[in-house]
Amino acid sequence: MSKPGERKLQILQTIAEMLENPAGEKIT
Repeated sequence: MSKPGERKLQILQTIAEMLENPAGEKIT
């Protein structure tokens, strides 16, 4: 199990990838 802070960082990284890839709107 990962810490809540690590999960938050992972979400932020996912958002960053979405912003970098406008074409990939659907990222699961």
